[in-house]
Amino acid sequence: MTDEQAIGKIFADEKVDHTDKSIPRADVAAVLAQSVTEEKTFHKTFEIFSGTLPIKETLNNM
Repeated sequence: MTDEQAIGKIFADEKVDHTDKSIPRADVAAVLAQSVTEEKTFHKTFEIFSGTLPIKETLNNM
């Protein structure tokens, strides 16, 4: 995680190679907040990093 400004776009999958990936802390917080109301994330484990799709769209496609 970085202290960079949020970009609001992520990549998410069950398992990702994150050796050289990062994500702003603010985006992690936004994903957590969105995940509690997005039914497609219920009972799932997934990893995230900065990506190209908006958070809501990415979580909706889980």
